[in-house]
Amino acid sequence: QANSLHQDIFEITNYLVYFSGDHTFTIGTHNEFYRFDNLFVQHLFGAYEFDAYTDANGNEVSAVDAFRNGVPSRYRYSFSLDPNDPTPSADWGSYQIGLYAQDEWKMNPRFVLPYGIRADVPVYPDTPSDNPRFSELFEGRSTTDVPSGNILWSPRVGFNYDATGDRETQLRGGVGIFSGRNPTVWLSNAYSNTGVEYGRVSVRNTGPGLTFSTDPNNQPAPGTDPNLSPVSTSEINVTSEDFKQPQVLRTNLGLDQKMAGNTVLTLEGIWSQTINDVIIRNINLLPANGTAFDGRPLYDRSAVISNEFTSVYELDNTSKGWRYNLTAQLQKLPGGDFMPGLTGSIAYTYGQSRDVNSGRSSTASSNWNFNETLDPNNPALGISDFEIPHRILLNASYSFSFGTTFGIFYEGRSGRPFNLVYDNDANGDGAFGSNDLAYIPLNEDELAEVTGDGWEALDSFLSSNEKLNDARGAIAQRNFLNEPWLNQMDMRVAQEFSFGGQKFELTADILNFLSLLSEDWGRQEFVNFQSYELFDFNGYDPVTGKPSVRFFAPSDRNGDGVQDFDDIFLTDNLLSRWRVQLGLRYSF
Repeated sequence: QANSLHQDIFEITNYLVYFSGDHTFTIGTHNEFYRFDNLFVQHLFGAYEFDAYTDANGNEVSAVDAFRNGVPSRYRYSFSLDPNDPTPSADWGSYQIGLYAQDEWKMNPRFVLPYGIRADVPVYPDTPSDNPRFSELFEGRSTTDVPSGNILWSPRVGFNYDATGDRETQLRGGVGIFSGRNPTVWLSNAYSNTGVEYGRVSVRNTGPGLTFSTDPNNQPAPGTDPNLSPVSTSEINVTSEDFKQPQVLRTNLGLDQKMAGNTVLTLEGIWSQTINDVIIRNINLLPANGTAFDGRPLYDRSAVISNEFTSVYELDNTSKGWRYNLTAQLQKLPGGDFMPGLTGSIAYTYGQSRDVNSGRSSTASSNWNFNETLDPNNPALGISDFEIPHRILLNASYSFSFGTTFGIFYEGRSGRPFNLVYDNDANGDGAFGSNDLAYIPLNEDELAEVTGDGWEALDSFLSSNEKLNDARGAIAQRNFLNEPWLNQMDMRVAQEFSFGGQKFELTADILNFLSLLSEDWGRQEFVNFQSYELFDFNGYDPVTGKPSVRFFAPSDRNGDGVQDFDDIFLTDNLLSRWRVQLGLRYSF
């Protein structure tokens, strides 16, 4: 792929504070001006996939042999439609005007009430290239559509109550609407993918016929390869004119209680409800026209509005989504009678997060193709890719009188959530990512066929994990499993030297100190892209509707002599190592 980005950002901020009795008024403006020259072209040199197939003589050909024979199962290619520019880029700009006003009202010596409002207006003076053919096929739509001038209102109110009058016990909280930053990388997709600058090829193949070229500068293209349609196709990205930047309604309530030994106990809860989040749809794909045996909608990947477009991705908003966190923290402040040189804190947070698309990618195609769900155009609410159910944070620092400071930082948290998916397209939507959540069979009768290692190996694998075993008889819920618990401890030692008003500080940081003590303690394990391909999907039985799958048990990665669920995790070879970093700082 081709990828380069040049951006210029200019900001203007100004505000005025006015004091009047018990009120502190603030009015201001924050303005951002952007200019981008963005080049991002996927499959510029051709991309091929190779799968097993049956040849003309009825012989099974493996994926490896398909590669050796040069018989791809899928081919994707992007090429410039401008004969004078092999890689046209998206050159565009935008700006955002922000105005805000606030009053901090000290109602009495114990109670403070801040309230205010903010308005942000994103403006897009440049428009993407016009594709008249798209407007003909999608009535009322245009590739030039931009969500310019949609005002984002953000009213907020909070409070701080000093219950005892000496700041020993403080209750605080607030509620308001908060807007995210301008998601320019997603909006840039519409400037880069109008169907005017680039043509796209995305074809599937079930046997010999499609040309495989190892020359990156001479890839098969429409009109030059007899196995491809002479009609040039393209991918289109558009943005809804009503699109707004992400916004949430957020409320929090917290209690700070000063304790003995110069410590502070904090209890806090935060709830966020989605107002505007991001959703991607392929609006070229016609609605689902069937239902699989497990209840998932079935599409016909060939049933599209126009074959002139490989896909038409629309960036739009959804109001589905929520998240919350509950935190308890004990903090040791510097000074006091008890260990005056010690500062630090320990905290535990429990949280849940739900969304319909976690938006991990910078491109619309990847955000759609790799969103693990049952229906990519109508994704259901599910566990977010970013949910951390349990998290423990510990940091401590002790300063000695002779200039030495010793500190540690520890994070222990739940592993990232991940999915169980099919490899291959189980719902017919044509997605090239493994985004179809797998059905977890209750017994062998629920499957038409199990090839590979067979049913006994599959049954043993499903039984090796309690949550996985409990999920039998249904489609795997999105992100219902978690990677192994993560432990990370870093250590720092600093020594300060003073010479006539000048200071030197030597530092030594040991990253992942637990791995230095034991290679098992600091190991960090993960699942690639937070999705594990449980089966190869080989189609539905035409009579029973049951799926045919191929299952291979994972190799015995952990060396315990058993091939089970614990073997699906990969080890991060960099983050699982301990590292030492030395530093020197001179102050004068």
